[in-house]
Order: sequence, then structure tokens, then C-alpha cells
Amino acid sequence: MNIMYLDSIGPKGGASRSLYEMTREISMVPGFDLYFCCTRGTANEYYMKVCKDIVTCKGMFKFDNTRYSYYRGVRWIVLLREILYVPANIYALFKAWRRFPDVDVIHSNEIIEIFTAVIAKKIFGAKLVIHVRSPQRSGVRSLRLTLVRYLLNRYADKVVAIDMNVASTLDGVNNVAVVNNSFSWVDDVYEPDPDAAAKFDEIESGRRVFGFVGNIHKSKGIVELIEACNIMKGRSGNFHLAIIGGETIQLNGIVKNILNRFGLLQNFGDQIRENISKYSLEDRVQLMGQTDNIVSVYKRIDVICFASQLDTPGRPVFEAAFGGVPAILAASRTFPDTAVPGETCLVVDGANPAAIADAMQYFVENPDEVERMGRNARQLALANFDPKKNARKIIDIYECLHRGVRA
Repeated sequence: MNIMYLDSIGPKGGASRSLYEMTREISMVPGFDLYFCCTRGTANEYYMKVCKDIVTCKGMFKFDNTRYSYYRGVRWIVLLREILYVPANIYALFKAWRRFPDVDVIHSNEIIEIFTAVIAKKIFGAKLVIHVRSPQRSGVRSLRLTLVRYLLNRYADKVVAIDMNVASTLDGVNNVAVVNNSFSWVDDVYEPDPDAAAKFDEIESGRRVFGFVGNIHKSKGIVELIEACNIMKGRSGNFHLAIIGGETIQLNGIVKNILNRFGLLQNFGDQIRENISKYSLEDRVQLMGQTDNIVSVYKRIDVICFASQLDTPGRPVFEAAFGGVPAILAASRTFPDTAVPGETCLVVDGANPAAIADAMQYFVENPDEVERMGRNARQLALANFDPKKNARKIIDIYECLHRGVRA
């Protein structure tokens, strides 16, 4: 069976790592050949390891109706940028159509690619699976919401939500399945990174090590986390924050100033460095940069911090859980497939640095709770985020669609 994956996010990140983990398992199953049509970027390094062929383009048209970043006010300017990608996007799809053998299933890695996915379905005449990785706008009267719901019901043969939280925001959408993301807790999946290990060795012994893993974006709550560390500094010196990640796009000069002026700038590396210096946190907060060997990171932290504005447990929460690491999580609502407050994590208001600091202080003062919640988090991860189990669920969907039966 030939599967073509669409991915519009070029840099390495949670979505690309999720796709790689899934396709890595599927590529080892006899009878499946994988192809990719995606935006050029560092994530292509993952896909090249598992695919038979790949077509890339400068960018793919995206339509964002997620709860956090849906278009409003000046954010409509972002849609203009997406429209500029349309010609290259269409060319890449036709290039893939000429190069790839008969494609049986098209799998879109993000719902934001929905228009690209629908066009691809019409070009290839294949079944369409659309992954939904972020909570969607729901419970509001919106023409955009009605349009997205119509496209999903009309053209998607299967909609896959990454967890119950995301699925709960797909009201009115038919044929939804929940398949949790996966993580391979083995060092040989990703390249070794001795530099990252050496940086952890620099941390003063005896400190409670908190970890932030992800791109340094405003949406990830990194600004509030630094504010929380400033609060913590006045309470206890027995903590350290390791920031693992970087900025997805390097911007300079006029473009950066314009985006910042209109509140569209997501990369916050400069502000984070300034705040670390302003609060004299250099000996408590460490910018470690990016690493592919994320397992080595989780082996060296005590608590993962995901106090983001996305209102959902992100990949770092369950990735770290495989290593028995509990979480500080920002979410207005949790579901038992990803997080159990007081058992696997502490839930906070991500917009409130004081609440984040309170959670950090709790873990500093209660080492037994770190161990207890960590054990519970590991049990949850093993039950719901196993790569082989979840890849099998996706394969079952492909096979049902290929046979023409309801998946």
C-alpha cells in the first residue's frame, strides 16, 4: 500500500517528531511504501529516513482555525503569506503525482493543511486521513468553523485526533478516531548529543531540575516560565531550569520589527535572554539549544514544564513520562488518556507565573511526590503512547479505507 504524507511545518518540532515516530514504525511493516510531500526544512531529515521518495516546496498553504491562533485582528495578515505559497504548493502536488506510484491513502499531518489535503485528494483520487493535533475552535458561531467542519465531513475519510482533549473540540465532525501520539524511549532512534549531556553535568548538584522542551515561542508559555523562575529565586535557590529548544525561524531587521509591532512575532529568544539577564537568573536558567537525542534530556530532568497557552498536554508531557518524569501542565480541562491532575501532574493557570512558581515550589519541597507522580506518569505513557500499538491503529485505518469498509 502506498501512503503519501503531507506536512506543512518545515522545522523540527512536536508535530514532525510525532509523524516520524508513527511512520518509522509503519515503514518497518511489509507491504507499506511511504512518500512525503512537504515544506522544506530540518524536519525533512526525519522523513528521509523512512520514505521511498520525497517532494519538497518552499511552503504549503495553511488555514489556521485552532483555538489559540485562529485568524483575528492583525493575524489576518498571516493568511496573506499563506496565499503566496499556493502556486508552489500546487506545483509540488502535481510533481508528486507524476513521481509517486499509485497513492492509496493521503495522510495530512495537521488539520491546518485541510485545503491542501482536499486538493491533493482530488489530484490523486485517493482516500484522505486528516490528523488533528491542536484543540480547535468550538462552541462559537463562525463561518470558518462551519467551512472547516464541512470540508472534514465531505472530504476526509477519517479524522484522527491525538487525544480526547482534541477530539472534544471536534463537535459536529463525523468519523473521528482517537489515536494517541507515540514516543520511542530508546537512544538509537535519535542521534547522540554529547554536548547536551555535558551541559547537564554543569548543573549544581542537589538542585531540582525542571525542563522546558520545545521551540522558544510565546505560545509555549516560555515568558511566563521565566517570570516564575524569578519568583522562585526569591523563595528557594534549590532549582534549575533547563531550556531545550530554539527559534524555528531566524528573523532580523525590518521583518522582525514589523512582526513584533503587530504582535505576530512568535520567536521570543531575544526577550528570554534579556529577561534572564534582567532577573539575574544566569545561574538558575540555562539555554541549552536544540537536540535530537531528547531521551538523554528526559533522563536528566526531574519535572517537565509545559505551562503553555495551547490549553492541551503537549508531546513533552508524555515523552518525559516514559522516564518517570511528572509534569507541570497548563490546561483548563484534562482527560485521563493524557494527564491525571494530582496523580501524573500538577495543573496550573499558564498565564499566571505565580501559579507556575507554586507548582515548582511544591516539587522542590516534596521529593516523594516527584517519585510518586513520576511512576504514575510512566504507567500512563506505557499504556497509551506505545509506538507499535498506535502505529497498528493507524495501519488498521489505512487497511479499512483501502478495502472500502468503514474505518
